[in-house]
Amino acid sequence: MARILSQEEFESIMSGRSTNGDRYIIIESVPLTVFSEERNTHPKLLNSQYNEGFYYRIGEICASVTAITPKELIKGALLYPRKNQGAIPPNVYIDKVVDTNDKKLFYQAHIEPDTLNFFTIKPNNHLKQTIKAYYHTFYKGFKVRVNPDYINVLKNQPSRYTNDILEQASFELKRVLSTNLPTIKERLNCNTLTIVLAPRAKANQEEWYQQLRKTVSDWCDEHVNEGFENGCNYIIRHTDTPTTHLGEKGVIYPGIIKETCNVSSEIEGKNILFIDDIYTYGVNIDEDSLQTIMDNKPKTLTFYSVAKTLKKEE
Repeated sequence: MARILSQEEFESIMSGRSTNGDRYIIIESVPLTVFSEERNTHPKLLNSQYNEGFYYRIGEICASVTAITPKELIKGALLYPRKNQGAIPPNVYIDKVVDTNDKKLFYQAHIEPDTLNFFTIKPNNHLKQTIKAYYHTFYKGFKVRVNPDYINVLKNQPSRYTNDILEQASFELKRVLSTNLPTIKERLNCNTLTIVLAPRAKANQEEWYQQLRKTVSDWCDEHVNEGFENGCNYIIRHTDTPTTHLGEKGVIYPGIIKETCNVSSEIEGKNILFIDDIYTYGVNIDEDSLQTIMDNKPKTLTFYSVAKTLKKEE
């Protein structure tokens, strides 16, 4: 019987610090829709040899979580359509997996990369209220397999990359935005959603330094007829600040955005979607930005990050 991973081991795998190697091999993958249709012809699924854990795949990595058993997963596959007017999420797949150590088969669920995940940003010294938030995928580390490295390409100096690489990175980011942002707008049920982008740490506004901003801004302009307003210049840095990913403690203080950025008064009364490339719990630059926006009286405020780091403190 396969060993159940601890929460710490699972988080280590999720963050890309370790992997399970080739122990678990996916030999078949079918959409949940197909799985549900064929459930009556596979009664043995209900007697899985792996009833002690629910297996979840991140990229090509398999991990085990004890929260849901395969039997409960299958029951959920049966009940989900009844609770959602017959709809089955198209991005959920059921995999048949072989354990090369135990020579046994089991089933797992996985979500395809084009997903939208919900979380909440809680109040702290920088933020006075809870903010509803979404993210697309986990950030596992630069050059770690299945990491969204197109973010890094757009944030690094363009001279390090060919035009083809930059264009591909821009394409990948736009593809993710096109997958997630219309869904968020639909959930918010608003006619116009204004996109406000997190400022970079330095005041440099030259195009070579603002490749990520340019990509998001271009996406907004390309989708203006779908109810997206370009507010990417609503928060502009005028004074350099420390680079947050370096982990310097105490450099992000309450009010740093107001002190180092110009903030547009056009925020007032609008449905704002504040976007950052990566959200990391405890850094607080996004929390400070969100409070600054709230102080400018938007109609609604929601947060979205392309990627989110996994931290136990949350």
